[in-house]
Amino acid sequence: MIEFEKFLVFRRLKSCLHIFTLVYQSNFLVCTDTFAMLLESYMPYHELWLSLLQ
Repeated sequence: MIEFEKFLVFRRLKSCLHIFTLVYQSNFLVCTDTFAMLLESYMPYHELWLSLLQ
């Protein structure tokens, strides 16, 4: 019985962690998209890549 309860708690933690990871990843993507949009408003992408490559 105790093993089964441990299993349930572990599964709950795992699903919480999964949801947290999804939320974190989507927020990170939103942040990088916003950052890219800000950069693009200041200079076009190809100029940015050229400046990064130099």
